Amino acid sequence: MKGLLLLGHGSKIPGFNDVMEFHKKRISKIGIFDEIAIAYVSISPGLKEIINEMKSDEIYIVPLFMSHGAHTKELPSLLGLNSNSGEYNGVKVTICNPIGNDELITYAILNSVIESEENRREGNFNENLRT
Repeated sequence: MKGLLLLGHGSKIPGFNDVMEFHKKRISKIGIFDEIAIAYVSISPGLKEIINEMKSDEIYIVPLFMSHGAHTKELPSLLGLNSNSGEYNGVKVTICNPIGNDELITYAILNSVIESEENRREGNFNENLRT
């Protein structure tokens, strides 16, 4: 089985995980992974906890961060790996790069500006704060 683990920062703000669930649901519809899970670096459920719960024998971990930083750089050592790929508790894991350098992020940035401008023109100022 092949699994995908979406790794986010986490927050105490209600509804913070909605965006993670949104992407999980969309990726799930594509059907290329047998299971998709979500974990966080600063709150529960944590990375190790979720990996241990997953049934996949191969898991791709995608940090939903804009760039490498303290959280992403500590991931290999957290799992007892010497690199971004290896075995953790008998499961092959691959830690992917953060998503920030993907060219599609550029379009998401521009789309956010366009959407905000449209909302401003229509007087929907609160629409800028997606929930």
